[in-house]
Amino acid sequence: MDKLEYLKSSNFSERIVQLDNIETNQIQQALPECISLCSFDPQDNDPFQHMLRIVLKKLLSNNEEQTLIGLQNKNPVIQTICIQVSGEMKFASTINELLRLCALESSNFNIIFEALSALSKFDNPKVLEIFSNLILNKDPLISSLAIDVIGKFKDTKSVPALCNIVYSAEDDEHFLQCELNTYRAILALGQIQNQDTISFLASKIHHRNPTARRIIYEELLKSGEAAVPFLEPIFEQDNTDKKILTANILGDIGGKKAGSVLVNAIDNGKVDHPNIKFAIYESLGKITFLKGIICLMDGLEETNELILIAVIDALNAQMSPSIIKKIKEMINIGNAQSQKIIKTIVKAKAVKIFSELYNDDNIGAQLISQIIQSRDNDIVNSFIERIIGKNTPRSQNDYQKLESIVDSKLEKCILAVDDSKAMILFYRSVVSNMGFNIITAVNGKEALSLLEYSEPVRFNSYRYEYAGYGWNRILQKSSGKPFMARYPIAYGNNRVRKISARNCKKSWR
Repeated sequence: MDKLEYLKSSNFSERIVQLDNIETNQIQQALPECISLCSFDPQDNDPFQHMLRIVLKKLLSNNEEQTLIGLQNKNPVIQTICIQVSGEMKFASTINELLRLCALESSNFNIIFEALSALSKFDNPKVLEIFSNLILNKDPLISSLAIDVIGKFKDTKSVPALCNIVYSAEDDEHFLQCELNTYRAILALGQIQNQDTISFLASKIHHRNPTARRIIYEELLKSGEAAVPFLEPIFEQDNTDKKILTANILGDIGGKKAGSVLVNAIDNGKVDHPNIKFAIYESLGKITFLKGIICLMDGLEETNELILIAVIDALNAQMSPSIIKKIKEMINIGNAQSQKIIKTIVKAKAVKIFSELYNDDNIGAQLISQIIQSRDNDIVNSFIERIIGKNTPRSQNDYQKLESIVDSKLEKCILAVDDSKAMILFYRSVVSNMGFNIITAVNGKEALSLLEYSEPVRFNSYRYEYAGYGWNRILQKSSGKPFMARYPIAYGNNRVRKISARNCKKSWR
């Protein structure tokens, strides 16, 4: 123990060497000396004090008895270290003392929060009572910590309080920002995962706050097929946005149950808006089952260009001989719908369908003609790859036709961002007709990495990862181009869309 005198030495190097020796060899006898040398000031940034705190933590982590004693130490630094070690090591004997510290009126906020943080790490149900009473605490840190514990213990008694937090977050004064306790409450409801919580989350699938909406979506997705019975009734409601999101999530959940709900919505006349039908067809492309494929083949009768893109894209993902047979029959009729299908196969870059249809000389010629008319290099390149493998005189001739136009460059370029593949295909076809090149991204994060132009940017304000308005703010901060115009495309009302279109049109003059 004589070496401990080095701790009091004025030589910094000697003190650090000795601290390292104490930590490495777990010299518990050095604890009293280390505690006595510890500063009372939590803000003391002296290098020796910093090293000393690390050593104290390591020693106390292997000494439950001294940790319990240290919880009553008058030195706030020692007390805080002991509180932290109690939680990290889950020392059972410290629970009562930690609870006492939380209840003391004389305890300052830092000590109370440290004690609560330590208690939150325990798996002992004894700590649940204190946290269930703190769900609505005015301090967001304490409230969110309490909510986390409620979720961990799957406390069903707290479900009404959690639901109320999420519900209140739609109030006029709260909906613009997803507050911490709202975020935690949604996660806790997802952890508890019973009929009440899933039903509530399904009812809030189109929460007024976009961030809360995204988290609810993710928690419902984690519930899997258990969420399907609670999502199905949404198609009975008069709410287009909720129906669109329901169709999206059912596609992501997958499985026959989810797919049957989507098919039934169409068959039973519950689809009263083209955007809903679009979302349903797009989701059916993710689920392989007979009723879904039949529904998609029936969808070839759709006259709406955007909806037909979703149908063709979904059929391309499901590819089978029966699908090709049906498409051939529709094209060979030779009516206006036949031409729409030809055009849509090209717009949707349905290369699997194309590969099969190309073997038919007549249909193949129509497809090649439409590809040339598209004036889209990306589309042309996609189909060239499929033609190369055919190795026939006709394919070689078609290859040369397409190769001759693929190098043409367009000066203007538009960035389109959407998490829907079918919507991206739609934007691509529209932009090509306008005479512009197009760059596409599935979310705002990817879009930021691609953005190179100081031209107007149009984005979808409805979606999630860097949703439109959030992406707009990030772009303003990071682009270094304050003059850059940005216009949202939304699922909102016609007035919003008209204003957006009018502003975008002006920017190109």
